[in-house]
Amino acid sequence: MTPKEIKAYQHSLKVLKGHHIRITPQRQLLLRYLICNHTHPSIDQIHKALSQQMSNMSVATLYNSLDLFNKLGLTISLPGKDNRVRFDYFGKPHFHAICKRCGKIFDIFDKNYPELNERLKKLAKDQADFDFAESKVEIFGLCSKCKKELSKKN
Repeated sequence: MTPKEIKAYQHSLKVLKGHHIRITPQRQLLLRYLICNHTHPSIDQIHKALSQQMSNMSVATLYNSLDLFNKLGLTISLPGKDNRVRFDYFGKPHFHAICKRCGKIFDIFDKNYPELNERLKKLAKDQADFDFAESKVEIFGLCSKCKKELSKKN
């Protein structure tokens, strides 16, 4: 793990401890994997990778841990290609650009993201009296690789 990843991991453990949540070996392994893996993996990809390191890692444990991490704001769930859910460590808030053709998900960082996110939540509250549980910003379109492939076909 890089120093930045170690810091993110330590922060995540602190969040879990602050909510009096047991820090099991499975949760530790899952957190490390998500912090170090930037490919927005599906549950199948996570299970395949982690079961090689911990043979008793069940899919149910992964789902339960990811649900818990999502509720604590440590991770988020994203729509993936073929309606598969993808997961992302959310230690540094950011938004996503998602290719509608290939399904690749890109992390987009902006120093103004927290203000943008708060503004969007305020608009939802003011205009629709909407009480939100979570918010995330996703932009859909075509990635550069798919644009090139499509332009070659035309």
